[in-house]
Amino acid sequence: MIDTIIFDIGNVLLDFDYMKQFRRLFDEDTAQAIADISVRKTEAWLELDRGVLSYEEAVSFIIRGAPRLEKEIRLAVQELYKHVESYDYAVEWVKSLKEKGYRLYVLSNFGEKPFEECQARMPFLQYMDGRLLSYEIREVKPNAAIYQALCDRFHIDPRKAVFIDDSAINIAGAKAFGLHTILFTDYADAVAQLKALPLAYG
Repeated sequence: MIDTIIFDIGNVLLDFDYMKQFRRLFDEDTAQAIADISVRKTEAWLELDRGVLSYEEAVSFIIRGAPRLEKEIRLAVQELYKHVESYDYAVEWVKSLKEKGYRLYVLSNFGEKPFEECQARMPFLQYMDGRLLSYEIREVKPNAAIYQALCDRFHIDPRKAVFIDDSAINIAGAKAFGLHTILFTDYADAVAQLKALPLAYG
C-alpha cells in the first residue's frame, strides 16, 4: 500500500511558465530568442540545477551564446524567479494528503539561488516531511542516483511511494527505479490517477 507521495515542484505545485515571464519583459521575438539560449538550451540550466555551475557562471555561459543580448539575458534571469506563484490548489492538496496520514516529500531539479528566490512563494513546503533538491547532491532527474538518494535520506520504500512529475523523462527514470508514478498534466487528472492506486489512507 502506498503511504508516501513525492512531488516535483515546477509545473506541479508551482507555476513555472518561463515564457509568460519573458513575454512580460520583452517583445515576442526577443522572448523566444532568450528562451532558446537559456531554458531551452539545457547545458547551463542543467548544470545550474546540478550545482556544478554557480548562478553567475550559468548566466555568463548563456551570454556567451548571444553576447548581443547580454542586457536582456541578465534582466530575464534576474526577474524569472521573482514572479512565480504557487498554484491555487497546491496548499490545500498537500495539506489534505498530510492530514490523511501520508508522508510527503519534494524531489526537484533546482539550483541553489533560484530555490532561495522562489522559496517564499512555496507555502506548500510547510506540509512536507522533507525535500531533496538536485543542487544539494550534484545529481539531477532522471538519473537513478537522485531517486536512490531521496529514498536513502528519508528511509522511503519505493514500493510504497508514488512520484508525481510533469516530465515524461523524469517519470520514466522514477518508474525504472521502482517507484509508482503519475505523469502530471493537470490537477484533476493527477487526483484521479492517485485515487486509482492502492493507497494506504484513501
